[in-house]
Amino acid sequence: MDDWYVDQIGRTTCPRARHCLHVARAINLTAWLTWLRSQELFSLDWPSVDQIPPHQGSTAGLPPGIGVLLFRLLPATKADQTIMADVVVAWQTASGLCLVEALADLRLSTLSLGLHPDGHLFRGPDNKSWTSTFYRHNLLIPLLHQQLLQGDPTLQIYESLQQLLLKFYSMCSYHRGGCNHVSRRREGCVRAATPTEVYEHGRWKFTHAPDMPTHYREWDTTDRSTMTQLCM
Repeated sequence: MDDWYVDQIGRTTCPRARHCLHVARAINLTAWLTWLRSQELFSLDWPSVDQIPPHQGSTAGLPPGIGVLLFRLLPATKADQTIMADVVVAWQTASGLCLVEALADLRLSTLSLGLHPDGHLFRGPDNKSWTSTFYRHNLLIPLLHQQLLQGDPTLQIYESLQQLLLKFYSMCSYHRGGCNHVSRRREGCVRAATPTEVYEHGRWKFTHAPDMPTHYREWDTTDRSTMTQLCM
């Protein structure tokens, strides 16, 4: 899907239409790699996203040549940069996905249209923030339906547009799809994710006593970026 967006962006000359494609591409990659809940995803603003480029990784204790994106969702983590970010994503995944590239392109498009530089990430050219419903019904579902009609083998279990609407009824489909993807080693990836990595990245709350030690691990930035780096 990311390749399709990149191709369409290159073909589109209208700045406003191209901006919408940049937004959709960034949403698709952010949702796939972060597993954010819908409200968290569409509430992201530019100040809540930090970058540690690969050439600066050593300053944050990262291995040589490794960079990350840091997402700060809660008031406490936004106010204090010394507190660990809520979600950490690798600069580039094993399969070649590069969220930082998509966000950089979106940033340039946002500024070129004169939109507020500190506003929500995912806004249209009219400066209105997108929602899960708007994105799914206007971008995601039509694209999936097009791919279904073109014979995409991964979508052949769905027989109609209505079935796609029922399946992708919320942004949780990205979370579920991501969990399934990392459950075993995929082409282009290094390995499958461990159960602990899945729990940590998904930020699930644990209710069973045996899981509590896992929940309270103080993982560093390197550990928290490993799943997206090696398994996605």
